[in-house]
Amino acid sequence: MATKIAVGESTRFLTKHASWFLRFATPGGYCPDRLLARGEQAPTPPSAGVAGLHLFTFNQIAETERWPRPARAGG
Repeated sequence: MATKIAVGESTRFLTKHASWFLRFATPGGYCPDRLLARGEQAPTPPSAGVAGLHLFTFNQIAETERWPRPARAGG
């Protein structure tokens, strides 16, 4: 099923790194705000063509929508 919805590679990665997945799945174990803050500081040359982020909600649409809009907008 994962391959059919184009997440086969991600599924294989998570299978090989199960402890990472458990850490992310634990309440408080993953904070997207930290990820965004670190990404903000990464030098991205204009030639890289990075226009923004794509958020995968993993069917957690309401939770994603409650995430602070200023953080998602970059300010």
